[in-house]
Amino acid sequence: MEESIREFGGRLGSADIRLFYYAGHGIQLQGRNYLIPVDANIATEHEVRYEGVDAARVLDGMGAAPGGVNILILDACRNNPFARSFRSGSRGLVRMDAPSGTVVVYATSPGDVAADGDGRNGVFTKHLLKVLDSSGLTLEQVFKRTGKSVVRETRGSQEPWISLSLYDDIYLAGSGGNAPTVVASASVPPPPTIRSRPVETRPAPFSVPHPDLSGKTLMLATTTFLANSGLMEKLIVPLFKKDTGANIKYVAVSSRKTLSLGNDCAVDAVLLPSTELAKQQAGAGNYKGRREILYSDFILVGPPSDPAGIRGRSVAEALKRISENRALFFSRADMSGTNAREIFLWKSAGLSVPSKASWYRQTGQGMVATLKLAGQKSGYALSDRATYIKMQNMSGGKLPLVPLVEGDSQLFVRFFILAVDPGRCSRTQYPISKAFSDWLASPSTQQAIMNFRLLGQPLFFPGVG
Repeated sequence: MEESIREFGGRLGSADIRLFYYAGHGIQLQGRNYLIPVDANIATEHEVRYEGVDAARVLDGMGAAPGGVNILILDACRNNPFARSFRSGSRGLVRMDAPSGTVVVYATSPGDVAADGDGRNGVFTKHLLKVLDSSGLTLEQVFKRTGKSVVRETRGSQEPWISLSLYDDIYLAGSGGNAPTVVASASVPPPPTIRSRPVETRPAPFSVPHPDLSGKTLMLATTTFLANSGLMEKLIVPLFKKDTGANIKYVAVSSRKTLSLGNDCAVDAVLLPSTELAKQQAGAGNYKGRREILYSDFILVGPPSDPAGIRGRSVAEALKRISENRALFFSRADMSGTNAREIFLWKSAGLSVPSKASWYRQTGQGMVATLKLAGQKSGYALSDRATYIKMQNMSGGKLPLVPLVEGDSQLFVRFFILAVDPGRCSRTQYPISKAFSDWLASPSTQQAIMNFRLLGQPLFFPGVG
């Protein structure tokens, strides 16, 4: 494998489109993904980094080549064949963000395991090959169609993911046309010819579904998860104003309070994470038009010294070690979406919420205050990634907490928009709520969400597709 990758790297300079496809076993270890050769002899976790190939090395090599588009496909999310000899129980692969000009495709969600299938190829590759027979599709359409087919066959147990950062549309061109040179390293048949068509640098204007939104104001309730990141203030509010002429007045509170405001007809719409309570309320007849908009994730953070030894472990193992070592843990304990996820994680690990333990500190405050306390006392905490990155920015990178557990499938969170039902609340402005929902789901807004970064790191990812 090492020789093949070196040969691949040596040919990158002449290519406009660079494709690296890998099918086989992949392992996540301490936040990194390793591709495992068929002849690897691995007995302990320590040997993985010597016997395997770090997937980031492939991505870095592709990114070092001038210009062009890089495509990395990983059908490597299989069960860990060495799991019995490993301390860590992490499944699948951890997420890698696509740098500019790159597409990273996973056969299944980060932290999950892909099905091998009954034939020569896995379920993902089987459907990818079928879609590749079609011409005139953008790469994004290819992977979306593939994903839908995989989800349909596996009945939702396997959901392919894509991380994309492109400014051009890449089209399949069939057998004709002037196509750029393609260099590929793959165990499947050669990829189809691909051609590139530049897109307009300025997104097409949003088509307002109502006669006139200028001067209108949407009353919105959302969570501190989104507000703390700056997404609302720096992106959503000004961009909606620019595209539609409408204003947004929003309040950022806990998930429970967000729903309470909607139930009391105090707002036109709510934008919040998908918790069990939120799902129940969405189906209770108080709202209309539930639509997933974006997703992010939680991380377990703690002091760099990591006294409980949770680094790189699964969430369940990490919480068990924190409990066994009676390590300081700071909980928001404020009935927020983050607090609800924390409670879920304790229970999923087979543990009771240690609310009466002396080492379990309930702050009753928001994420920023809880992280400050955890940092001051060298404790652990569950944080949304966006707020953690923002605090690192505010502190000049000196926040005394580091991500120790991430990428576990139980840490991912999806956000959705709900319009308050005008049949129940006569004061609500359903037309502008519907317009806001359509605008959030539009390609230009989804791209803007993906491009929203802090310290060079993406905070949220498009949820429509």
